Amino acid sequence: MVAVRTIAEPIARLIDEFSRLPGIGPKTASR
Repeated sequence: MVAVRTIAEPIARLIDEFSRLPGIGPKTASR
């Protein structure tokens, strides 16, 4: 399913960037 990968990549990047922000832990990013 190519569509899933296409959507998952940008989401993974957003989660990675959000996890870098202060006040946001891995628990919030996992959601």
